[in-house]
Amino acid sequence: MTADGEVVGIVTAIMNPTDQRVFIGIGFAVPIETAARSAGISPF
Repeated sequence: MTADGEVVGIVTAIMNPTDQRVFIGIGFAVPIETAARSAGISPF
């Protein structure tokens, strides 16, 4: 999200190398334009 509250991407997967319930790993995201196109809607 930007400081203006605009969404710029969506988290699609989180890789957590441990069994702990806290996040210590890598998050993968896609740009909002790609996510919107996949859903069949306009991002703007």
